[in-house]
Amino acid sequence: MTRAVKSVLTAEDAPLRELVSDALGVIAICVSTVAVLWLPAILSA
Repeated sequence: MTRAVKSVLTAEDAPLRELVSDALGVIAICVSTVAVLWLPAILSA
């Protein structure tokens, strides 16, 4: 775990960094989709 974090911070392991950024992108898309779907329900409540 520490080695992975260290390699991301030092940008030595490009594939790992890309994997992390891809995962964050997917999470962001999921969060926005859920927010858009639930926003009307929350506002009307």
